[in-house]
Amino acid sequence: MKLFDELEEFSISGTATNGEECIIRLSDNNADIALVDFSLPKISGVKVVEFVSKNNPQIISVLLSEKSNHDFYRSGMLAGAREFIIMPVSGEELSFALERVTQIAGGPKTERRMDGHKGENVAKDGRILVAASGKGGTGASFVSANLASIISERDKGSRVAIVDFNLRNGNLATIFNVHPSKTLKDLMPVISELEPDLLMSVGQKLTVNLDLFAAPQEIELQNLFTSEQTSLLIECWRRSYDLTIIDMGINLDEANFNFFEASDLTLVTLVADVLSVKSAKRLVDYLGEQGLSKNNILAVMNRWEGLFLPPERVARHIGVNDFASLPESASVRILLEEGRLLEDADETDLKFAVDGLIESVCRKLSIVENVHVN
Repeated sequence: MKLFDELEEFSISGTATNGEECIIRLSDNNADIALVDFSLPKISGVKVVEFVSKNNPQIISVLLSEKSNHDFYRSGMLAGAREFIIMPVSGEELSFALERVTQIAGGPKTERRMDGHKGENVAKDGRILVAASGKGGTGASFVSANLASIISERDKGSRVAIVDFNLRNGNLATIFNVHPSKTLKDLMPVISELEPDLLMSVGQKLTVNLDLFAAPQEIELQNLFTSEQTSLLIECWRRSYDLTIIDMGINLDEANFNFFEASDLTLVTLVADVLSVKSAKRLVDYLGEQGLSKNNILAVMNRWEGLFLPPERVARHIGVNDFASLPESASVRILLEEGRLLEDADETDLKFAVDGLIESVCRKLSIVENVHVN
């Protein structure tokens, strides 16, 4: 209860000590959110959430538990919980989680649908962008993170997701300097029942319209999803966000090829060395053999030095029509040392080059035509 002393935007409208009492209180209560302990006596927290979902769908249910367990998470979400919070939690973390579920549900209760229908307020035909590389160390994650950050900042009316599907060497959480409480692994128990609300509950909210889906910490989970499951993920991300940027790294296998097949645009990143160029060509050739059009591929030549081969010649060599080049820049090292991404206020050659990349991406995807700031 002391936690709520720190939450100026929320107030307590009632309390209960067991599940039976909780159901009675919630039956005649004007609350927006129900915080329900998973281990309530008499009637479990999951049963309370089921009751609320069926009888008071305008109330947002949030389950609390002292244990992180996939079976708990699955049962809670299937019962209708919008969020699963592991205790103990700070007031700031609780406030962030409550604001998040309120936004996902569509704002204050007076503005939400009252029929309990899910997914009504989400995008129906979002774009999918995949960033990949023929070899590691080309900066695909840094490029992906900056694209997601800047596009979401400049078009606050769009929902953007950044997905770390580089399951062996995922580092987007480090780039964004966050410690997500959930990862892609948490989607496994519920993937067959996946809906936008459930999907978005696993994303780490970075800003009001940018969510991060972090890679698991366990390296052995490289082959996390089957081909059928990745198809379900793609469909749900497309329904849930206006733009989903998926950082694949070099994580190429049969199941993950679905991402390339479904993508509206594929970024192939490479750097200024012969091995990287050869690896990029192999990747482009492979995508072409699988039926992907080179018109849906954009080469991103990262840390490109003026003395190296002209970008136009390299683009022709690897077999793509469109390219963008980002200069070798000391500002990247500075940004990494400061633990932040590029901002509009940064007046560097790299920043202007990223602006050009964003223009190319948005033109190829036919989205967010106003994101470029002169």
